[in-house]
Amino acid sequence: MAEGFQQAILYIGYAMAVLAFLIIAYVIMTYRETTRALRLYADHIKATMGLREVQQFIQSYRKPKIEVIEDPKGKLVYIRWYVKELSKDKPSVLVHVDLKTKKPIKVEVH
Repeated sequence: MAEGFQQAILYIGYAMAVLAFLIIAYVIMTYRETTRALRLYADHIKATMGLREVQQFIQSYRKPKIEVIEDPKGKLVYIRWYVKELSKDKPSVLVHVDLKTKKPIKVEVH
């Protein structure tokens, strides 16, 4: 009886070790993807931060989130500043930025 209990504890320990490894791997992969995206589009985001509409949005809402979408054609980058969730009812600012020159082309306030 005692051996079965010890063996169950051992299996639980192995399962916890495997799950801990998976969680750490997931955190590292997420961090790498986030920093890679930030490195790629940091200049594009900086270009949008100088716009009057974006500054007003940042001042109006605490901790806005940023979503960066690259155009499939490879000419534009869409940078969306939004609050909490992406939906039509929530306020957001969408900025069209040229991929190569990193200059804002169009600003849409929703």
